[in-house]
Amino acid sequence: MKPSKIFAEVIYVDQNDTQGLIDAINIANSNEGADVINLFQNSTYLLIEKNNDLYSKNGLPVINSEITLNGNNATIIRNSSENFRIITLTTIGKLTINNLIIKGGYDDDRTDNFGGGGILNFGGNLIVNDSVIENNQTEWGGGGGIWIGENSPTKITNTEINNNTVGRDGSGGGILKRGTGITEIINSEIIENVAQNVGGAIYSGNGL
Repeated sequence: MKPSKIFAEVIYVDQNDTQGLIDAINIANSNEGADVINLFQNSTYLLIEKNNDLYSKNGLPVINSEITLNGNNATIIRNSSENFRIITLTTIGKLTINNLIIKGGYDDDRTDNFGGGGILNFGGNLIVNDSVIENNQTEWGGGGGIWIGENSPTKITNTEINNNTVGRDGSGGGILKRGTGITEIINSEIIENVAQNVGGAIYSGNGL
């Protein structure tokens, strides 16, 4: 079922309706101005195949507008033998994530230098509040949980980033940060993350 759009800027996604979530992001990306996407409380949105190949494979449409994603304690999880990360946002994207669990993303593309099993922020503006980023993995680019590059302001508050992994020779099991954007981490836990190279919790090439 397509998501119901009550107002121009607010989209409600039905319980466990993964296609509805994908449609909601596409609608928000096509709109001018800010949009709000509300997920159904405690739902699980299973990503069973990749959606696109921008900066390697992604399970959801790339965020290229201003979106607030209210999870209401929902989970977005890769449930596929195909490997792909969960979320990517680009230079013109601004994403605020509230009360959402992101898990099971897996970026194994060695053809570029991008990573981010859970989230790739390549020049966008990312805010994560009251959320969990867990059990994500990348092989080559680093940032098992979150990869931050370019001029990408990122603010993480009251969030758990745990049990994310970087294999091969990658760094930043929880978070990898490159570029000039400021990253703020407030009252958050970054625990039980693993990187084969350096920075099991965080690797920062340019400071936080």
